[in-house]
Amino acid sequence: MSGGLPLGCDCGPTGAAECTSCRICEEVCPPRLDLARVVVTSRWLDAPTTSHEGLFASLATLAAQGAAGPVGEWHSTRSGVAPGEDVVFLPGEAALLDAFFQRDAEYAAGPHGALLLMAAAGVRPLVVGASTGHDLFYQGRLDEFEALKERTRTALEEALERTGGGAVVCASAEDAHALRDLYKMEAVHVTEFLEGRELELRPPTTRPRVAFFDPCRLGRYRSAYDQPRELLSKVAEVVDLGYPRGEEPCCGVSAWVNCNTWSKSHREGILRRAVEAGAEALVTACPMCQVHLDCYFNEEGYDPDDPSSVPLLRVADICELVAELGGLRGPDAPRLEPPEPDTGTATGLLGPIPKSPVPRWLTDEAVRAAHLCTLCLRCVHECPQDAPVLEHVMEVRSALCSEGLTPPDVAAMVTSVDDHGNPFGEPLGKRTEAYPPELEARILGEEEGGHPEVLLFLGCVYSYQDPRALATVARVLEAAGVDYAVLGEAEGCCGYVDYLAGAGEAFEEVASARMEGFRSAGARVVVTPCSGCHRTFSQLYPGVSGDWPGEVEVLHLVEYLLRLVQEGRLPLGSAAEGTTIAYHDPCDLGRHAGVYDAPRELLGSLDGVTMVEFPDSRESAMCCGGGGGLRAFDAEVSQSIAVERLGTLPGGVDVVASACISCKGNLRQGAAGLARTGGPRPKVMDVVEVVASRLTGGESG
Repeated sequence: MSGGLPLGCDCGPTGAAECTSCRICEEVCPPRLDLARVVVTSRWLDAPTTSHEGLFASLATLAAQGAAGPVGEWHSTRSGVAPGEDVVFLPGEAALLDAFFQRDAEYAAGPHGALLLMAAAGVRPLVVGASTGHDLFYQGRLDEFEALKERTRTALEEALERTGGGAVVCASAEDAHALRDLYKMEAVHVTEFLEGRELELRPPTTRPRVAFFDPCRLGRYRSAYDQPRELLSKVAEVVDLGYPRGEEPCCGVSAWVNCNTWSKSHREGILRRAVEAGAEALVTACPMCQVHLDCYFNEEGYDPDDPSSVPLLRVADICELVAELGGLRGPDAPRLEPPEPDTGTATGLLGPIPKSPVPRWLTDEAVRAAHLCTLCLRCVHECPQDAPVLEHVMEVRSALCSEGLTPPDVAAMVTSVDDHGNPFGEPLGKRTEAYPPELEARILGEEEGGHPEVLLFLGCVYSYQDPRALATVARVLEAAGVDYAVLGEAEGCCGYVDYLAGAGEAFEEVASARMEGFRSAGARVVVTPCSGCHRTFSQLYPGVSGDWPGEVEVLHLVEYLLRLVQEGRLPLGSAAEGTTIAYHDPCDLGRHAGVYDAPRELLGSLDGVTMVEFPDSRESAMCCGGGGGLRAFDAEVSQSIAVERLGTLPGGVDVVASACISCKGNLRQGAAGLARTGGPRPKVMDVVEVVASRLTGGESG
């Protein structure tokens, strides 16, 4: 690199993963929740460490303290710019990057090129120097963002009065997004503004090949894919990077929260793809993308003599390159020298602002966004870097719970677990009412002998809401001659509801009681038919007690039944007729616990069963809509997701089977809803019910 700060990545083998709010996951999110709102609220509660020990975050501070103001005025006085009052133009903060990074790249040339192009279109803009605070918002610095927003809004509204209103034209895709979606002001990116306008350009005789990289804030956020390519095509041959629209990758960084070893490898792949496409330059419309992609060639660790490195490739702003190739600014023009940020005239905007009381940002919008999440992890599977979405959601839910802002129906379940040992408000004694005689005989303490082979934990949904399935579990284990026991009224809730609500202390109390109960029972193998209980025991309890599970083996019932089949202990008969079954992967058992093969192998071992797959299955399976507490929070949304899931079912399927009793209930309701609109109504069963139907002398559940 040429002078400046030593900015090479100095991270661990994988680097810290963080959400860049790129929205690549949005299309697969069952309730289409506003993940960005959850993430920024979480960051406000617990500020993340931004890249390079917070060094880059100072850019947002500089801009917010007024450094963008003089830069805006400076832009309006450059050669070739025709200022006026036709439209309001926001150059943004790109020029600050030159002073900060001191690279060969000329970041100020982006907004300068935009002004030259506007002049070539006969437009005389009123240039306003201000910061939108995009990075402050996405860093979770919401108090500072709000204070800045009021100042910037005032400046822009005063300018709009002079120009007669209309949209603010932005040089940066991030600024256009911030004004449009965070300020709720009319705003467009300059490539959108120039669409359809005649430009006085002198394109080169031989047009270079260039590739355009879609910024998230212009592509997925705005669906503005054609406008930048049309502008580029006026002066260059535009080559395709090969990403389907809507699926193009993020540059890997937003608001300086994710510059790490992973993102370095990620951007290397983008650059390599541009080189392989024959591009002479990679062009974008976002200063953050430009800086981050160009950073590959400026890092200390980059070796131009290494044949495995990407060949040197120019990374340019779209307006910079079009202005240059269009003859508006020569490639040998003197370098733009923006003014140094003058912190001496700073308003002190950020310094004295105290953090608001916690409820300030726990708005109804934040409550809804956090509780619409089904915690299905589909977003994380879709995210190229496995961003910690779950942690952000639970951070917000925990804060809501602490402030008494948990939605009433969800809070009622937490109270019920504490009062009655179940989330349904049912009396404790009702837990065993649906027990068939076989289960009653297995209640620990009612029979003599040593420790049982298996401790069966039935869970609240089986015990209170699906007694028929409860009896089926007992019938299958009895048929296999399993030495098992149940806890009866002493079983209690596993506490998953407390966890989902963010009631951490309540969850730990329940978890400690359950673990002690397992130890007292002398459990060696704990088997549960409930996917939620399975996740709680196998993944959440170890966080409460470091010595759990120890020598205790925790299995889902489908895993245990497959073991019985493989050992020849389960008496399976033949089927009178064939059955085509599609298995629905529960999120708690699938993406959370990685159990995909056992239920399929179990079903596939049954006589007469033909297995088919949903189009989205295993790691990519759609959620049923019943997870994460959504069913209690918004039953209508929960059901719409179930209908959507069943709407993808292949034809000819007789049974949809799942290994989650909650999935079964939600999908059954979804099937009824689908039938009401003229769709098919497949039979929805628990896997254990399918197994029971194939027992010697068994019958369908």
